[in-house]
Amino acid sequence: FSDEENIFDLSARVRQFKKDVEERVEDNVVVVSHALFIKIFTLLAIFEEQFNPDLFYAFYHHVRTSQTGITMLQFEEGAWKLLTWNDYLHLGEDLAGTDYQ
Repeated sequence: FSDEENIFDLSARVRQFKKDVEERVEDNVVVVSHALFIKIFTLLAIFEEQFNPDLFYAFYHHVRTSQTGITMLQFEEGAWKLLTWNDYLHLGEDLAGTDYQ
């Protein structure tokens, strides 16, 4: 499709959202989103200046997420830390063989 959101538009949208989250005063913020947005947010949080399409595509194709997986990041003293990636233990089942995205 010629008018879909490309990686540059999407990463710009995620960057703005990340900035908005960083400026919040609450101690905890819960965000519900789809796998693509979560992957780009995480990459930007960890690799802000090094983020590029090649890094994104490598991450996208090799790091999987399951539906309803919980990813936790912490923003403290101006830096992000990845605490958990795609935790699905709250489902109470083994997701081996599940179709990941």
